[in-house]
Amino acid sequence: MQEPKRGSGTSAVFIARNRFAVLDKGGNQIVIKNLSNEITKKAPSPCATTDAIFYAGTGTLLCRSEDKVCFSITWFAVFQYQTVCAVSLYSAEVAT
Repeated sequence: MQEPKRGSGTSAVFIARNRFAVLDKGGNQIVIKNLSNEITKKAPSPCATTDAIFYAGTGTLLCRSEDKVCFSITWFAVFQYQTVCAVSLYSAEVAT
């Protein structure tokens, strides 16, 4: 039986059948690894405060970032290193 691999990432998702993306909070980057846990690519995170990543289709990720003022979701194409689109939501309180 193989030992599980360990790393410093906070979120990990598969982006292709033989590759997965890991959010490295220390370097604020997204690291692409193969199934042997070897780094194949590094991409800068689309937001400086990205705190989670989610699968959004082959080769793309949804990156969530949250500040005290706003909450944003960015659709990021990993292999092209570009932001497809981004949405920001500002916090509001309900008045009755």
